[in-house]
Amino acid sequence: MFVLLCVTAALMFLIGGFGIFGNLNLIWATYRTLPSNKKASCAHLIGTLAFLDLICIVFEYENALRLLLDVENHRRSCFWAISPYLYSSNFQAYLILFIALDRVYAMLYPIKYRRIKFWTYIAVSLTPGFIFASIFSVAQLDDEFIEACNPPLGYPPLISMIWSRWILVMDSATIVLYIVALLALYVNITQNDKIQRRVLVLDPTTKDHEDPQRRRCGLCVFLVFLPRPGALCYNDRP
Repeated sequence: MFVLLCVTAALMFLIGGFGIFGNLNLIWATYRTLPSNKKASCAHLIGTLAFLDLICIVFEYENALRLLLDVENHRRSCFWAISPYLYSSNFQAYLILFIALDRVYAMLYPIKYRRIKFWTYIAVSLTPGFIFASIFSVAQLDDEFIEACNPPLGYPPLISMIWSRWILVMDSATIVLYIVALLALYVNITQNDKIQRRVLVLDPTTKDHEDPQRRRCGLCVFLVFLPRPGALCYNDRP
């Protein structure tokens, strides 16, 4: 049993190390783009998401240490010990959903999207996250013994059940929104191809500056990086 705990903790540290490296790079990339990028962009949300995920990984390290040291966990003390983790995790769930919504809006209404003011965008995107994270950060606690100190077990049973179902709803909505964004991107590529063919028919000397094959390659990249919305945000186009 102890060997299994050691292996589990080692994997948590190893995988968390990759996560920390990736998150620090995303935070640095966001910081570097701030002076020049003062328009609506989900790149700023990706940076915020990376910061929140960094907090979650640090507290997962704490959970791994608790497992290795065989610390006895009780819900009340666990809840307050990982309260920043709980808040960040809830904020993350909302932010991932909003980034998916952001991509759909940017695909369907690119001109309107570019006209959104930076601070308006930040306020609209982050304020609901603060509210949502705060709702689940207030729970009716008991002092029951729990096997591990993590978000599902840190909540009382009823709150944990509501939290799990709500997170499932948000994750499902996120998947649906990314599928809509994918379809919008496909339609956009198809329409651009048709326009380009008509231009070439009217003027054969016109150069195809955007090769349709290259655009379809971009669509494949979208599919590969679908679970990682940051790949769609650090660019000059919505």
